[in-house]
Amino acid sequence: MRICNNQKLKTKSPRHRRFQVALIGLLMGGLVACKSTSGPKVKDDFSAPGAREYWISGVDSVTLEPEYAGKPEPLRLERAHYLAGIRRVAVAWFLNAYLADKEAGDPNIYWGKFNAQVRFGNDTDQVEVRKLAALSYAFDFKFGVAGYTDLIARIATDLHLKAGAHTFSLPMPNLNNALMAELKTHHEWFRDEPWDFWGPQATPAEEQRQVTMQIEAQPTYSDAYLPIDKLVADGHMSIAVHFGWDGENPGRRNDIALSEVMFEQLRQMGFQVPSPTFASYQPFKPETAPFKKSIKVNGKDVSVEVRVYFGGQHGNGVEVAGPDITTDAGGKIVGAEMRRSLAGKQVVVYIGHSGIRRGFNLADWNQTAEGNLSPVELATLPMLNSFQMVVAEGCQTYYLADAFWQNPAKRNRENLNLITSNGFTASASITTATRLIKALTNQSTAAGPPQMISPRVSTVLAALNRDYKIPFPRNAMAGSAHLTEGDEDDPLFPVYGLHGVAEDPRTDPLASAKSICEPCRDKLSCGGDGNICSRMSDGRTYCTLGCTDDLGCAQAVGAGYRCHAPANAGEAGVCVPVASACNTVR
Repeated sequence: MRICNNQKLKTKSPRHRRFQVALIGLLMGGLVACKSTSGPKVKDDFSAPGAREYWISGVDSVTLEPEYAGKPEPLRLERAHYLAGIRRVAVAWFLNAYLADKEAGDPNIYWGKFNAQVRFGNDTDQVEVRKLAALSYAFDFKFGVAGYTDLIARIATDLHLKAGAHTFSLPMPNLNNALMAELKTHHEWFRDEPWDFWGPQATPAEEQRQVTMQIEAQPTYSDAYLPIDKLVADGHMSIAVHFGWDGENPGRRNDIALSEVMFEQLRQMGFQVPSPTFASYQPFKPETAPFKKSIKVNGKDVSVEVRVYFGGQHGNGVEVAGPDITTDAGGKIVGAEMRRSLAGKQVVVYIGHSGIRRGFNLADWNQTAEGNLSPVELATLPMLNSFQMVVAEGCQTYYLADAFWQNPAKRNRENLNLITSNGFTASASITTATRLIKALTNQSTAAGPPQMISPRVSTVLAALNRDYKIPFPRNAMAGSAHLTEGDEDDPLFPVYGLHGVAEDPRTDPLASAKSICEPCRDKLSCGGDGNICSRMSDGRTYCTLGCTDDLGCAQAVGAGYRCHAPANAGEAGVCVPVASACNTVR
């Protein structure tokens, strides 16, 4: 089922997709910040297997109300800036409606559908305008988009353009200013029909406008290692997993059922559980201990603690201890706990409903506005000034990257790895959390004593995503303008990605660079868990370290070293001398 919340905060339930399988793996997304019409002032850095980021830009216009005809130009200009901001939200919404995934029954299922997502900032972002006529003003827009690596070709094929075309036009409805101004959080105009699933067939042609856009690919980034050294630097790793309210099924809620599976999975991973049974586990009680496990990293003990949070359920024959997240009081409790996690935990995982202009929905939004962390709040709440990993598991959480990069503790883009989704995800799984925890605590005893295996970004994302199936062959989609009958019932394929990869290390962070090219018998004699004892061209073995690109070797070891590509695709390379063998270096 979809983990989505795309409707108004009334009594409606979020849209879901039912899957045939019970457990599905998850994870990958996008990034971009749109504070001005020229795009972000710093580079974006996003990594996702099979996907990349794009810029989509163009020009649109707004028209002031007739009563502004006799007002001074400064007042007109102020109004034009405001209207440009809310119109930009509308352009982004309809562009996203074209690019995003669809499901059976959606009125716009045959319009676009590229498993891509737009990230378009806020209506309060400053937008520059220029005068066209007495009451008309033009403005530029530029949005970040995450999608498959062949998105440009797919759009060209779908719109019957020349192969490789980068300019295209999309129809959009003419909306009046009063409607576009309805942007109160959870009650935005685009959550109502026909705008929620708008397509060209929903509005007469004479009530539409064509908006011309240009698409260009953003730079891609090489693979890297997760900075596991930063997570274990003080001998302790703290992890918090928060489940959001998911009450779509009658009886016991999905989030509670998944929390119980999580409880047992942690037990199987070797964690000491805080209570003998899930029924007796009460995460919000101060005296409740975390799940605990000890691992070895470079010969030192590291304590790993995991806390799992979920709301209680009371009534209708179900009784699970915990705060009642259908009430304001319960919502405040779960919301406060997640704020504490973001302020103090090194790894924070959210699993629950989300969507465009949504955040983390921890409580029942049909009953209370408490316990729901909006993108605006995420941009301002306290977070660690040191490195953190945040996993936003829910529909279209790619949108949240702007909020986290605007957070004062993360603006330098050096101490955050954020994993998001650019599509509709499934809620019948805890694979996201369990695979990430396994990657962060992965020990090997192949060489003798336990050693930590440093996870690479590409490996983690591929593992987290591998249970999803591509809806239909990629080349078939690229060569077909529309879906054929039955395609709308195929499984979803959200693209999960990691933001912040540019600052992640390009060599194994647990390796010792000092031992490079020292003779070795095995990796234990090289000094670090990330070192490798490699056989060189002279037939002898020398200490090396894992790497993902040449720059990483030059930075970690020094000039004159490069990253030697592995024999098998998907494996890490090793740092070696550029122009000589190890036996001539030492």
